[in-house]
Amino acid sequence: MARRQKTARPKGLDWVWAVMRERRVFTWQDLIDHTNVDGSSITTYLTSLVRGGYLEKEGVGGLHNPATYTLIRDVGVDRPRLRKDGSKVPEQTNQKVWRLIKTFGDFSWEDLSHYPGIKPAAAQDYIQNLARAGILVTVQEATHASKARYTLPSSHNTGPKAPQVKRNKTIFDPNTGKAHHKTGGSK
Repeated sequence: MARRQKTARPKGLDWVWAVMRERRVFTWQDLIDHTNVDGSSITTYLTSLVRGGYLEKEGVGGLHNPATYTLIRDVGVDRPRLRKDGSKVPEQTNQKVWRLIKTFGDFSWEDLSHYPGIKPAAAQDYIQNLARAGILVTVQEATHASKARYTLPSSHNTGPKAPQVKRNKTIFDPNTGKAHHKTGGSK
């Protein structure tokens, strides 16, 4: 007997948000049925979205009277990142750096560290990780008088979401779903 292949469902709260945007009116069960996200994570996210003014909830919830949610504030494809009380989580440093990288022709980590909310050590570490993974290209090596300078080739400008530095020494690009392995060099 041939084994039946399971259809893979999207994962993560990004996909929960995508389902909400697509359906506009939905239940908790709709989100469970269309994603691989666990129920408690969905419940927590729904609560924060209601408190943050993104969703309207009708009904109490429960098996015989499921609550219905309506999307009343659509902010686009990037899901709102919220605390449990509905307040926004501040933008992460790497996201700020990624956004700035895309506006510069070439830059040093020091150039980016002059912007509000970006610490020099964090900018340096992130830039060096992207360079080791081949996402950034070194256009000028560091000398005793100047910092190394980098550029982002257009082929590596894959989208708005910042590449993520993972513990397993890879860089994950959420825009493409691909991982880049870090190397010893930055060229």
